[in-house]
Parts: sequence; C-alpha cells; structure tokens
Amino acid sequence: MSMVTKKPIQRRQLLRGVAAVTALAAMQAPNLARASEAAAPALVGVWLSHVTDQTGSTRIDIMSFSADGLVLTGGALPVVAPKLPESGRSTIGQGTWMRAMGGGYVAQFVELNAGADGAFSGSTTISTHFTLSADGNSVSGRFNIVIEAGGHVVFTSHGTARATRITPTGM
Repeated sequence: MSMVTKKPIQRRQLLRGVAAVTALAAMQAPNLARASEAAAPALVGVWLSHVTDQTGSTRIDIMSFSADGLVLTGGALPVVAPKLPESGRSTIGQGTWMRAMGGGYVAQFVELNAGADGAFSGSTTISTHFTLSADGNSVSGRFNIVIEAGGHVVFTSHGTARATRITPTGM
C-alpha cells in the first residue's frame, strides 16, 4: 500500500497562484468590456474638431482617441488670423480619456508651451466633457483651458466644441 504524503501549500505558492489568476482576469476584463460595447458606436478614431471659446473665437484641431484610453491632439489653429501674432508654439497635446459617470466621456490632455525665444514657458491643460452622437460620427460638449507659467495660472477659458469623425472614402 502506498502512502501519499500531502504537503501543505506554502503562502508564497498560494500568492503566486492568486497573482496569476488575477493577471489573467485583468487581461480578459478589457475584452469583455469591449464585447459588451460592440453594439454601441465607438469613440476610438480620428476626429476633426471645431472649438469656440467664451469670446466667440473659433479654432480647428485634429484629435485621436485610442482603444486603450489615450488621447492626442495636434494643437488647435485659429480659423481667423488673430489681430496680434501669437508668440511661441505648443507641443502636441497628450492625455487620457474615459467614460464619464452619468454618461458621455471625459478627457484631459496637456500641451507644453514655448515662448517667443523657443524655450519652455509653461503648460496648457485642457479638460473636456462630451457626448457621442447616436450614429457615432460626431461628438459635442464643453471644455476648460488652464494655462500655467512659472507655477502660476496666467489664463483660463472655457467654451464648446464639436467634432466629426474622419473616415476613409472610396476612391
């Protein structure tokens, strides 16, 4: 008769097993969420955006939303030339987006600013809340802008934005 000796599971082995199962579940969770959202229009894609601030000034921008929650913006350009030339320039804005509690989406991205001499002068943080149309081809909402320089807020603005999806067309 053979005797099988049972060894107690060590705490370290148990924790490794729990970690492996948790990692596997975490990898599957985004796929399950995506599958449940498959019937709904997706935000993921490239959008041409028109932004109007509280003064009525309109700018145009190009934005990209990725499936993993990243947002990129090309840097808005004025539709009408400003009365005074703008000094310096900004980098491409980068940030994140997610579904908002209560509906719609929120995004926040940051652009780094340079002064007229080309050196870093501060940052611009843009926060948005918007909704996707039923057909999935347009979004609209509101935004807030905060510009900081030297650790101090030097400018704030807010307004509305609307965007249309850029899609390939047949040739």
